[in-house]
Amino acid sequence: MIKEYIKKYEKSSIISSILMIVMAILLMLKPTAILNTIVTIFGLIILAQGIISLILYFISGKEERAFSNALVEGILFTIVSLLILKNKSFMISAMPIMVGVWIIIRSIVKVQLSFNMKAADEKSWVLLLISSLITLIIGIIAVVNPFEIMVTVTILTGGMLLGTGIIDLVESICIIRKLK
Repeated sequence: MIKEYIKKYEKSSIISSILMIVMAILLMLKPTAILNTIVTIFGLIILAQGIISLILYFISGKEERAFSNALVEGILFTIVSLLILKNKSFMISAMPIMVGVWIIIRSIVKVQLSFNMKAADEKSWVLLLISSLITLIIGIIAVVNPFEIMVTVTILTGGMLLGTGIIDLVESICIIRKLK
């Protein structure tokens, strides 16, 4: 009984591993197309939420509408989704910029912390300063060259998915073979 359960689980694991490998290959070979698809799906999801909010507003009763924010929410979601769908390349390039700014801010705070540690005669302040400066450079690169960073991250993500998918696939095949 348990063997049959494990076999069923591993067979479904093989299918998901194969799908993961396919997705990984697509991410590595066509990162720009995949990023465009992700942004499109994101925009369509927000558009659907906007339309649903608008429909809910108009089908609700008078009393419900008086306290509902569905009309404003629906209009805002619809406008944002249309902006996203119309400006996909901007959205793709904006993500690494936002991440880059976040990294820069955190790095500056850590530089300050390293100087505070130095003032307290903490010996590891140099290590923190060096790592903070490295992350500061990464953040600046993300802000200055956002699209290349996004493509690189997408390719790396594809590589990690590929490795995970292959490991899962081999593992599932080995388990099924041992159970026979």
